[in-house]
Order: sequence, then C-alpha cells, then structure tokens
Amino acid sequence: MNEVHAHALPAGTRIEGFEITDILGTGSFGITYRATDHTLERVVAIKEYLPNGLAYRESDSRTLSPVSQSSERSYAWGLRRFLDEARVLARFNEPSIIRVIRYLEANGTAYFVMDYLAGESLYERITRRPMTEAEARALMHPLLKGLATVHENHYLHRDIKPHNIYLREDDFPILLDFGCARQHLGQAASTMTVMGSPAYAPFEQLHDGDKPLPSADFYSLGATVFHCVYGRPPPVCTRRVNALMAKEADPLADGLAEIAAAGTCSEAFLNVLDWMLSPYPADRPQTASDVMAALEGGDLEDLRRGSDNKRRQQQVCMNDMDTMPAGAPPTTSGTKPTWDESLLQDLEAVLARYIGPRSLELVRGVAAGHRDFPALVEALARHIPTGRRTAFRERVHEVTGRQVSVTPPAAPIPSRGPAFDPGLLARLQEELAEHLGPIAGVLVKRYARSAPDRDALLRELADELPDHASAEAFLARMRKS
Repeated sequence: MNEVHAHALPAGTRIEGFEITDILGTGSFGITYRATDHTLERVVAIKEYLPNGLAYRESDSRTLSPVSQSSERSYAWGLRRFLDEARVLARFNEPSIIRVIRYLEANGTAYFVMDYLAGESLYERITRRPMTEAEARALMHPLLKGLATVHENHYLHRDIKPHNIYLREDDFPILLDFGCARQHLGQAASTMTVMGSPAYAPFEQLHDGDKPLPSADFYSLGATVFHCVYGRPPPVCTRRVNALMAKEADPLADGLAEIAAAGTCSEAFLNVLDWMLSPYPADRPQTASDVMAALEGGDLEDLRRGSDNKRRQQQVCMNDMDTMPAGAPPTTSGTKPTWDESLLQDLEAVLARYIGPRSLELVRGVAAGHRDFPALVEALARHIPTGRRTAFRERVHEVTGRQVSVTPPAAPIPSRGPAFDPGLLARLQEELAEHLGPIAGVLVKRYARSAPDRDALLRELADELPDHASAEAFLARMRKS
C-alpha cells in the first residue's frame, strides 16, 4: 500500500450526500474514489485533494492536515489551484472533457464530483497492443475538439498523457486531470515532481522560462499518440534538444523510421506527428484546427507558414486575461467570432498611433475573444494610457463609422479597502513586472481595490508569482520596506 492509499478515506465515509464505495485511482496530488450519490441515486467519481508528501490523515480522522508548519503555505496554495481546476472544468460542456458536477470544501481539503465513466485508461489499453493509424485518428479528433474549446477560453491542459485520457466502453476518449491547478504547487513544494510528465512534456514545461502556449498541449498529445502507435513514448524532449544543439540527429527520427518501416502508419500521418513533436514551440501547430486540417490532408507547408503569426496572437491572448469579462461563459469549439477583415485593419491602424507596431498582434488576439464591437474597443482601450483612451475611442468612431462610447466607462464603485499609497503600488508593480510582465499593473490595481490591509495585499500578489521561492522573496522584500 503506497502513502496515498494509507491516507485514503475508508469505504462508507460520507461527504455530504455522497458515500465512498472504493478507490478508483491515485496520483501525486490526489485520490479518486467511486461513490454513491444518495440524493440522485447514481454512481459518481469524487476526486480529493491529497498532495503526497504535504498532508496526512490521522487513522481515526477524516481531516487532512499539512505534515509540518513549513508545508502549510504550499498545501494552501495547491488547495486553491485544485478548486480553480474544478471551477474551470465545471464551465465546459464538451463531450471529450470530463464533466464536473459539483465541488466543495470539507475535512480540511476539497473535493470535486464528476460523472462516473465505465471503461479504462488509454494507458491500460495500449499496454495490451499498439493502436492502428485508424484508431489513433479516431482518438485524436474528439480530443482536438476539446482542446480547441479549452484554448479558446484561455486555458491549457498541461499534462496530456495516456494515463490522463479515459476511454469509455464505446472507445470515446475523455480528457482528465487538468494540470492547471497544480502548476504552482509542482514548483512550490520540493517533494513534488516537475510540472508535466517528462516523456510527454515539451521542453518549455520542463524548464523555467517561456510561458507555455497551446502548442505545449499539442506536443503532449503528439507524444501520447506516438506512444499509442509505437508502443512506447518518444525520447524525452530535453534529450532531443541537447542532441540538436550538439548538431546530432534528433533521437525521435529513429522511432518514426521504425514505424514507417513497419508500414503501420502512412507517411502523411507520421508527418503530422513529427510536426506536433517539434522541440521548439514556434515550429509546432498553434491551433487545434491546424492539426485537424493537417490530418485531413491539408498542405503542411502552408500550415507551417501560418504558425508564427498565430503564435504571436496567442501570446497576447493567453497573457491578457483581463480582456475576458469576469464570469463570461466559455465559447464552444467552432464558434469563433467572425470579424470583417477591413474593420480589423482599421482598428490596427488607429491603435498603432497609440502603442506602435504591437497593434497588429493585439487586435487579432483580443478580437478572438469578443463578438461585440464596443466591448472589443474597450478591451483594446485598456492597453492605452488612461489620458488618451477617449481620443482613441473618438478616432475609432471617425475611421470605422461604427458607434462606440466616446465617454469613458463609469469608474468602478470604490471598495471598502483602504486607499493605498501610490508609491507603494508603483513599487509593487515594479517588483512583480520582473516575473509577470505588463499584467503586473492590472493585478496590483485589482487587488488594491479589495484588499483590507497592506499585508493582505502583499499575500494576494505573492500568490500570483510563478513559484514558492519567488513569492517568499517578494514578501520578505516588501515587508522590510
């Protein structure tokens, strides 16, 4: 019995209206149970936040506790991300994404309740035999549709691998275990593994540096499918990058050559996998529609040529979370807003007068998340210094002839929090910008409106930093000043 099993809830335990039946699976960050929903008389799956090495449960208690005082912050940090994952999944209604019915906090930890699915993991399936190309294609299509929805709503999966794909009894694949809730915890606790599973993770997820974009998920999906058809995963990406830097052959080439020699997959299909498994993010597909187009016989060279511009648009869109209205319902795959090309070009020309050449990628990125023209203009106006926003709105109205509000939106109702010293806020923004870039200013203003005191403001901002060490260093510096 491993450590997570040792701390599992026993059969018969009740969590509100749910009764634990048995254990379905365990992992480094939690445990999943089969349970009975006595209210609706159905079987469900319940996932409990139980990070291995950070928490324990007394043999006579349901309550989880951090293993030590030093682990309390990491435990609390991960708990928040676990609930974030539940909230994200609860918003989606895509067949290939696991459906979260409910989430709750109890016993010093948190749970989310999901549909129970009869079947087996993809990993279990491919341990018996490799997949055929036809089976792999059938697997990829629904997963790509699910990822399209996830990415359009500014989220990533971050941990796609055979263990995290579940095959229903009819072989339809379901994407499980989103890693977004573990992104920070994996870095914050020394007992945790690196974010992502090395055999399936792209280079940028295994090392500090560039923030992963949707192309990271396509690498992981490509690595998963490679395993499906080859019988084992591809070489770890760090090994591949090291070989290329040493001007040696890419170790992946041998595996692709073996599959081709066996005649189990077509050259066109292997070319798509090779594209998805490019070691460098800019060389991979940038959207799910690119991968689907390639699988359907699209010209790979044409698709590759369009990848760099899409990557730059996504960099804006994925980082500029403030342009998404709070609580906005997720869009559905295949329902991207359609904008008139000449209108977007007019917006680019107007915006360029205020922010320069960055207007090209900004307009395209922000437009992907808006259908209403005035809302699009307001989202773009946020990137202009406050004193010039009215002039920007007036100029947009003159150039496009479309109605926009030339009066700035009403200021938000002041919160009950204190009025923080502007010098402090400027210092906070400067400190955070080293780690977070331009979004630092947005975060400082947002938390300053609601934080009840200086210490609470510092704690909220520290939680936005990418790792535990950075957060502690930030708090130490700011508390001394």
